Amino acid sequence: MAWLNIVGILILQKPAFKALKDFEAQQKLGLDPVFDPRPLDIVGATFWESYKTAEREKEPARN
Repeated sequence: MAWLNIVGILILQKPAFKALKDFEAQQKLGLDPVFDPRPLDIVGATFWESYKTAEREKEPARN
C-alpha cells in the first residue's frame, strides 16, 4: 500500500511544485492568489478551467 502512495506522490510532484511557485509569485506581487492551470501547463484540470470561465462570466462588465 505504501508503494502506491509513493507512486502517486511522484506523479503529482511536478504539477504541485509548479502551482506552489505560482502561488508564491502571486503573493510576492501582493495579489490575492488564484489558481489557473493553463499558464502552468497543467493538463487535466478541467474543473478549474471551467470554474475560471464561469467566474469571469459572473463579474459585471467594467467600462
